[in-house]
Amino acid sequence: MKRIILLSSAIAFSVFSYAQQAIRKADYKYSCNAYYNAQQYYSGAAAKAGSKAQKAYAYFQAGECARMNNDTKAAITNYGKAIKAKTDRDDVYLRLAQCQMMKGDYLHALENFTEYKKRVPSDPAADTGIVSCSLAPQWMIDSTRWKVTNVKELNTEYSDFCPAWFDKKHNALMFTSKRPGQTGSKIDPNTGNLYSDMFQATESKTGHWNTPQTVAGDVNLPMANDGACSVTKNGSHIFF
Repeated sequence: MKRIILLSSAIAFSVFSYAQQAIRKADYKYSCNAYYNAQQYYSGAAAKAGSKAQKAYAYFQAGECARMNNDTKAAITNYGKAIKAKTDRDDVYLRLAQCQMMKGDYLHALENFTEYKKRVPSDPAADTGIVSCSLAPQWMIDSTRWKVTNVKELNTEYSDFCPAWFDKKHNALMFTSKRPGQTGSKIDPNTGNLYSDMFQATESKTGHWNTPQTVAGDVNLPMANDGACSVTKNGSHIFF
């Protein structure tokens, strides 16, 4: 019987020690803004956690990492697990509500903003969220003069953002993207995605865009997030 008890204690200590070590690594990565790597360690720690407090902390932090990388789906999942693990952090309801609002789930976001207001009535973020969730559905119903269409030749499943015209006729476009084909093809430890580069594309007279290419001239570096550019009116200079 003593051997069984000692063996069980050794296993429990080993699991707890692993989780502690993973959390320490995760905290360090988080402090360096390496959110993608930190999230992996937090998730591993949550799976091996030796206590509810440890599990709740790991899940909450994993949610924070996902939120910082705009992965709202993973953030919502981890915040929900942190709540189930009885986290003592009241702001988990605020973060959960904010991510749900970003996903357009205004009903559940409103519930969690309301819960957060009960817990932290002095924070105006709760009131702002409640009002926003109440107004957003009506705004979606209201009509608009603008029609948004997807330019499939330019958009990908990856992050494409910050477009800027770089010719007077508005036939040439420069934008930032994390798509494959960027300089160096290295992975950003902060996001787990490729580093961003500046790309350019030109529209033909028939209205079709050519395949975007990285901007030449040594403006894109192999291990840096390059982008968010502005171009002078005559197209001669780029600021980024």
